[in-house]
Amino acid sequence: MRNRRIGAAAVIVNDEGGVPLVKQTYGRLNWELPRGAGEAGESPDETVLREVREETGLDVAVSAQPRLRRAGRVQGVKYRCHVGGGRVNAPSSTSETRASSIPAPAPLSVSIR
Repeated sequence: MRNRRIGAAAVIVNDEGGVPLVKQTYGRLNWELPRGAGEAGESPDETVLREVREETGLDVAVSAQPRLRRAGRVQGVKYRCHVGGGRVNAPSSTSETRASSIPAPAPLSVSIR
């Protein structure tokens, strides 16, 4: 069986209806969801909470079932979260980040005729 890397990302909806993003100082330098790779022995649930805290300073709670995505040897889990405490406080100890917020997308409505 191949070893899979597990990563986790958070879609955080804050009290103002925005989605905080971070901009790393490495890689593609894009504005992205808080995310990262799991550490040895860490569950995806633990990974997302740790990564959000490290990258934004926020304490979050998972508010919806996660979505799983597999691509080759990487397994990614996306969580919808809400802020439970903390303040945006960047940079983290592992990477310099800046937090921003974009409006949360409206729920999709699908009509089948």
